[in-house]
Amino acid sequence: MTDAWTPGWDLTTVPDALWWAETGRRRGAQSYVVKKLTKPCLGCGINMGARERRKGCPHCGVSQVTGKLVKKRGG
Repeated sequence: MTDAWTPGWDLTTVPDALWWAETGRRRGAQSYVVKKLTKPCLGCGINMGARERRKGCPHCGVSQVTGKLVKKRGG
């Protein structure tokens, strides 16, 4: 038995439920998008991703790790 498609293969013999389940599975895999998980800032409540939270809030300057004001180095 071969699993590969051939020109002589009759698609009408595939049950509809199986056909739509496989189609949905393949289309779902094509449109996979990673959703950004956001959490609110401890100081001002603005939603930020993990990288922004580690840097500290640009608006209020509160560190999301310690909950304290972050002192910016340099200029």
